[in-house]
Amino acid sequence: MATELDARVEEFRDRPLTTGPYPYLWLDAMTQRSREGGRVLNVATVVATGVNREGKREILGMDVMTSEDGAGWTAFLRGLVARV
Repeated sequence: MATELDARVEEFRDRPLTTGPYPYLWLDAMTQRSREGGRVLNVATVVATGVNREGKREILGMDVMTSEDGAGWTAFLRGLVARV
């Protein structure tokens, strides 16, 4: 079941953003604790929400990063731009 879910999430995260332009964009992050390799780490889950030309909100992207720093945000935003 998890393998099927991973494939669907990857498909969602890599889909082209064709319903733009997005005149409004919200960026948000939430820190949480995550278990990885037998350790518990603090991670940031980042989300980009946009409003499309029909006025409807869409989740444009999401990612998990180990540090909510400039490099992480830059990589996240460049990934969004590459899908436009």
